[in-house]
Amino acid sequence: MADNSVDQGLARLLARNLLLQATSQGVGIVISVVTFGVLARRLEVEAFGGYNFLFTFIYFFLTFNDLGIPTTLMREITQAPERTTELVQNIVGLRLTLALASMMLGWSVVSWLDLPPAYRLPQLVFLLILPVQALATPIAVLQSRIQIGRAVAVELTNRLTGFVLMLVVLALGQGLLWVTIALVIGELAGSAVIWRMTWNVVKPRPRFDVAVWRRMLRMSLPLSGSSLMVAVLNRIDIVLVQRMAPSPEVGLVRVGYYGSAYRVPNLCERVPLLMMNTILPMMFRFAATDVAALKRLHRKTTVQLSLLAVPMVLVVWVSAPYVVRVWMGPDYLPVVPLMRALIWASALLYVTLPSANLMIALRRQHINFWLMMPAMAINVILNLLWIPAYGAEGAAWATVAAYAFLAVAFAVAAAIVIPTIHEARA
Repeated sequence: MADNSVDQGLARLLARNLLLQATSQGVGIVISVVTFGVLARRLEVEAFGGYNFLFTFIYFFLTFNDLGIPTTLMREITQAPERTTELVQNIVGLRLTLALASMMLGWSVVSWLDLPPAYRLPQLVFLLILPVQALATPIAVLQSRIQIGRAVAVELTNRLTGFVLMLVVLALGQGLLWVTIALVIGELAGSAVIWRMTWNVVKPRPRFDVAVWRRMLRMSLPLSGSSLMVAVLNRIDIVLVQRMAPSPEVGLVRVGYYGSAYRVPNLCERVPLLMMNTILPMMFRFAATDVAALKRLHRKTTVQLSLLAVPMVLVVWVSAPYVVRVWMGPDYLPVVPLMRALIWASALLYVTLPSANLMIALRRQHINFWLMMPAMAINVILNLLWIPAYGAEGAAWATVAAYAFLAVAFAVAAAIVIPTIHEARA
């Protein structure tokens, strides 16, 4: 009876939080679809490739600025709420320091990329997002307390502000630089809302306690290594497609097609990410208090996401030509085979995420690190072999191969770890 009561309460909480997040994600999807359609038809394929490359470039530096620290912070203040102020303020200081270092490194890397001059300044401006996101660290307070409604308000503020400003600058005839500025302002607006919502709990004042930094970095180290490898796994293909082209301009055209192929799979990936945003704080709590409940939650989540993945692949595979023609325009028909390949990687992510997050909840994040390492190697090696032979389609299937390895590896890891933890605490 007790287990049934816990499961029913958990189901109600999940349903409410998922509804809130579904609303946010629905708005986000509409914004993404409209933004992408407008830019694809407004910009030439080369310029649109520059827009896609912008996000690929910043992704690596956002990952370095993250290093798994926000996830570790959320776990720690969930399990030890009395340390919230100390930990949050120190992580603000740590992430600001990392952000400034990342931004300066990014500015130096821009020259190495050998992009056409018109695309360099937007890259430099977009790097300002790094310190802005560091200032958004107190959102961990909302996440740890499962205050999904407030977290949704932050995301909507960010997205809507950037979206409206982007439409304004496009209506005024401005290009990629001003679109980038609009997105940075949207991030600033989201950070301001976070400060307002968490001000009574913790002031976003940076602290510089090196001992706390060292301890948090040590706990985050396996997760940070995994995050960096995920960045390589998810984005190195776009960099290689651009760098292995005969000229920077041709490279941006190829990125225009290949980056466009990611759009529908990325939208589909919002579903498991949405669920995990709600479920991960619960995993943290159950890992500390009720391993049996954690096991049930992991099993249910894995089954539900696996069942969602199959129809998703079928729908995208059949509808890809129509989606591309209507959404992007006839110039983007080369995107169809790329999209059909990449949707398989998204389906494999559905299966992988619950077990990957389970390892974090159980403080076994080092397993994620060691599993990500061969997956990254598989992806890089296959990209180097297949891009010269098969072009962007080879890059797409290299990504699928890496995610197939991860899906199998994490399933085996979960099957080994869960019984061990359960027996140790029985």
